[in-house]
Amino acid sequence: TSRATPCTDPVLRYMAHPTPLSAEKVPHKKSEMLPIIMEKLAIESAPQEQFLGIQGLVQFAKEHSDDDCWVDRFGDVLDCLLRGVETGSPLSFPNKAYANGVQQPLSEQCMSNDTMYESMSLSDSVTASRHLYLQGIRALLKYVPNHFEGHINKVVEKLLECSQCGSYELTHTAERALENLVKTIDPVQSLNALLPFLSIDWQQNDENADYSIVLSSLRTLCKLVERLPPRVLLGAIPTLMPCLYTSINHKVVDMRKASVFAIVQMHYILGDDLSPYLRELSVAQHKLLSIYVERHKKASQMIVDASDNCVKI
Repeated sequence: TSRATPCTDPVLRYMAHPTPLSAEKVPHKKSEMLPIIMEKLAIESAPQEQFLGIQGLVQFAKEHSDDDCWVDRFGDVLDCLLRGVETGSPLSFPNKAYANGVQQPLSEQCMSNDTMYESMSLSDSVTASRHLYLQGIRALLKYVPNHFEGHINKVVEKLLECSQCGSYELTHTAERALENLVKTIDPVQSLNALLPFLSIDWQQNDENADYSIVLSSLRTLCKLVERLPPRVLLGAIPTLMPCLYTSINHKVVDMRKASVFAIVQMHYILGDDLSPYLRELSVAQHKLLSIYVERHKKASQMIVDASDNCVKI
């Protein structure tokens, strides 16, 4: 199945449509919008205000992506979202269903606090809050990506840190945001922001060390590789290979899979130029890589053939 992008994601598409309540709560003057939105996005704000702040942000970014106010306010808005992603706030979102990627009608989201929170634990509500702020970052990547210049490193760091929270939903959404970032922002800048998290120092031969950030980094690298110029990717191989070697021998299967997929993507770009860096792999690992390389070639050829058929039609 194809993955949802910011353009097709149902959550962002839902939030991009104005509602009577959002129109009432958020002013129409462009000069007032972003300051008011940031007030609503404060960690101390009420749950309904936070949701309306994110919804207002998505709508404003969609409708006024070229407005000059982004030049002065983008950094402040992004910092506000990153604080929310990092810490969340207790009882910060009105409906647990949203944290699981399910949108309820806005009329149901804005019910009384007693009803909203009775089924949510403190941990659930904080996770839901962080999830909400992640959607705000994804909206900025979709509508105003040009303003991320100078902010990429801190965004990558905060998104990767989400993988340590233990919540599948939050980790998945953070990785989706990272995928949006590396497919939107300059690929070389994205690689430079990602490389520090793919250092061999992360493990120091301790298999009990937390590998979650490295796992998310490897998955993100797989999405980035296809956009990198071959010479840039080849220049990064000496830095990447120690981590890939460690990961492909890791006790956790997801680490081994992520490493294999990353190497396969690199092989697709570099071909035989990658071979000298794979000499330390075992015979079994070479066979496994060969199988996946062939699968990747066949899948790519099927996509090309399907595209050609569409053109002919």
